[in-house]
Amino acid sequence: MLAQKIQESIFFQGLYLLIKAAVFSILIFFAAMLVLMPIFSGFTNQDGLLFFISQIMINGLACLFLIKFLKINTLPKYPIVFKTSQIPFYVLLFVLFEILNDTICEFLPLPSFTNNEFIKQVDSRDISFLLTAVFIGPIIEEMIFRGLYMRYFLAKTSTNTAILYSSMLFAIVHVSPDQVIQTFLAGLLLGYLYVKTHSIFVPILVHIAHNALTYLYMSYGHSSFFDFLF
Repeated sequence: MLAQKIQESIFFQGLYLLIKAAVFSILIFFAAMLVLMPIFSGFTNQDGLLFFISQIMINGLACLFLIKFLKINTLPKYPIVFKTSQIPFYVLLFVLFEILNDTICEFLPLPSFTNNEFIKQVDSRDISFLLTAVFIGPIIEEMIFRGLYMRYFLAKTSTNTAILYSSMLFAIVHVSPDQVIQTFLAGLLLGYLYVKTHSIFVPILVHIAHNALTYLYMSYGHSSFFDFLF
């Protein structure tokens, strides 16, 4: 019972720090936008540019906040230690996840409003949205949830519990009840890959691949990856 309470406390400590980081970053973002909006007012695609800048600022500030309050004094080193012989296994895991993700989406589709907004962004061919959704977002999210939170939880609890807690936070921070299952499962996969390979680059590549595939099939008017293939 005591051990369970301690583990629950560790999770809520992580959640509390995540909320503080988000609030801190958003407040700084709005303050900075008051300065940046006049500077970028001449751009033809102002909204997209500001969205791109905001994502970098919010996530970057969240990283700095978490590094400080998780007592990580230096940026972690991320060695590439996975073997090339393991690549087929990781590819298989990725394909299985995509199958499971598509299956869940069939039973729990996104609300039409959310789906239409995403399709609108994809159809706009906005380069800032593409860079943020496919590259910047996955890289920063992996640095936060696998590179920082996984290390934080691994230092305080077991490997499986650390993967579970970081996945729960990963699902919570996306603030989308309609995608909570898929996001949680993605967190489990990415956390497993991080622990298995001892490298942040593998979950980053898998995260980028998933977002890139989603962007690709939606840009061609398909509802899922396998609908796009077949």
